[in-house]
Amino acid sequence: MKDILDVLNIRYQAVLESSSDSLFYRNVHTYVDWIKKNPKLNAVVEDSATEYRNKHGAIWDGRTGGEEDGKERSRQTYKLEKFSLYASNFVDLEMLIYFPLEIYMTSD
Repeated sequence: MKDILDVLNIRYQAVLESSSDSLFYRNVHTYVDWIKKNPKLNAVVEDSATEYRNKHGAIWDGRTGGEEDGKERSRQTYKLEKFSLYASNFVDLEMLIYFPLEIYMTSD
């Protein structure tokens, strides 16, 4: 596990030390790609995504449609997203940087 953490830290530092926008985006792509292709790390992210999906569904299940109900459910959603590995950080990197670059790099 130490090897995984060392590589993860090296890739993370490369992102932080990027000297240009294009290098930053490439380094983020490499960072996310490595997580997605590492079975142990990908399992952690997938478990976090499943947990988030289940909890988010539970928050909004049985919605009454009232304004106060909506505000309370929104507050709960915000709290859930704040403390979810998947929702607070990974999904943004994946959806906003990784997937667009992956499509760009692998298509004609």
